[in-house]
Amino acid sequence: MPHQHDRTHITVFGGVDTHTDTHHAAALDHHGQVLGDAEFPATPEGCTQLFDWLSGFGPVTKVGVEGTGSYGKQLATLLRHNNIEVREVSRPNRRTRRNHGKSDVIDAINAARTALSGDNTSTPKTAAGPVESIRALRVVRGGAVKARTAARNELTNLITTAPATLREALRGKKGRALLTACAALTPDLARLTNPTHGTMLALQAMAERITNLNQQITQLDKHLDPLVATTAPAWSACSESAQTSPASSSSLPATTPNDSTARQPSPNSAASHHYPPHPDAPTGTASTKAANDKPTESCTSPSSSASATAHAPTPTCNDAPNKASPNATSSAASNATSSAKPTPRS
Repeated sequence: MPHQHDRTHITVFGGVDTHTDTHHAAALDHHGQVLGDAEFPATPEGCTQLFDWLSGFGPVTKVGVEGTGSYGKQLATLLRHNNIEVREVSRPNRRTRRNHGKSDVIDAINAARTALSGDNTSTPKTAAGPVESIRALRVVRGGAVKARTAARNELTNLITTAPATLREALRGKKGRALLTACAALTPDLARLTNPTHGTMLALQAMAERITNLNQQITQLDKHLDPLVATTAPAWSACSESAQTSPASSSSLPATTPNDSTARQPSPNSAASHHYPPHPDAPTGTASTKAANDKPTESCTSPSSSASATAHAPTPTCNDAPNKASPNATSSAASNATSSAKPTPRS
């Protein structure tokens, strides 16, 4: 038991390692000296006993709690109501665990030391008000959405591997029509050894599951929408305007050929440059003629320069120097020489 005469001489910092059934607490003074540790049940009465035990050492300044959003949520709420600063503490790093081991006592003392130093801590959520209600409802809704997606995939797989007669009867049906058709199937329960009737029963059960999940999601949305609108009216109004007002064509560039506004090519893209056509390519179209009339000295490819050099006469010493690269000129000259040699006859 703590000594009562020391209450006015120390400041207490606590640390709690939380679990499902028990909480292990440790107390330190402002110098970091361990005052004691104890274990309490994870019940409302046990949390009260833990607080009284910490207060017996002196005025409690700060308490570090592991898992304030899960196992330690009830304890954190109690400490906060008693005007005690609560800090969320992460688990000890690997170096600390290697040097000191892993136990409830060590974790509780480390939580208290972390609260004393103030390093690697954060302010826990209060878990009160409409935000907590929204969080709980969204957890259930998210699970229902995932379950519906899995059920739809299973329904598709069942139809794909169903007997031919059953698969053809459901071919072309999608969405609500498919669910209605599957729910209307009448399998013979006395002939479930037949794959057709067994698959019909499976499709019927899967359609009912998807329908029930759709209804559950709809009901949750009816409760969530007014809660969100009341808690965050600005966000709710912004979300509604984004869903109802279409974007103007001038603000968003078109991304499909059917859109009224075409996406403009960037200056560095290949569509913004005009490359000369191949010498053997036809030049009868107007667009090709316009491209040929436009000067393209800065974007002439090495292959076209070499081809033009190969068909041109060999320059003399009085001619102007060729603008093509030396490698391209030598390659073109070798090609021209090889083409000029007669082919030996067999």
